Amino acid sequence: PEMKQIDTTTSKDAIIIGACATIAQLIESLDSRASASEVAKGVMEHASLIAGHQVRNVGTVGGNIMMCRTKGFASDLAPLLSGAGAMVDFAPLSGDIIQNVPLYEFLNSKEPVILLKITLPTPSSTFTAFKSYRTAMRSRNAYSILNAAYRINFNEKKEIVSSIIIVGALGGGKLPIRCTA
Repeated sequence: PEMKQIDTTTSKDAIIIGACATIAQLIESLDSRASASEVAKGVMEHASLIAGHQVRNVGTVGGNIMMCRTKGFASDLAPLLSGAGAMVDFAPLSGDIIQNVPLYEFLNSKEPVILLKITLPTPSSTFTAFKSYRTAMRSRNAYSILNAAYRINFNEKKEIVSSIIIVGALGGGKLPIRCTA
């Protein structure tokens, strides 16, 4: 049952998304954090542009990520969650040790695995800037031509501590491309 649920209560700075939770559940769970976290607001708004209501109600977060990883599917979620700093827990089929890695690293591996959960940080907007972009022929019900997301973390002096830019595109090449500074 945990793989179908989204935990918003364990941590005030992250939500834990079961791999079998739907995209609609993800959007709904982020609503309560959107006013305090740019990451939560940005992911919620971007995810609401994915496909139509019917697809979001049955399509799972983990399924979308695994299609990107194994089939080269031009996912909206993979670059979005990677840019937001998502971590994934998975179990390789070759062993029973659960591993935890950044989503962008997970996407570039081809080892057969079972995706268990995604941890999405939802830090306060005070020290984090986040923005995502989606380009498609139509605003909804169209494959993305380009997806991008960036996150910048600041310290108390408003100095940049870390940053990440993720770009995902339709067509060849690895998805997503990671650039950090």
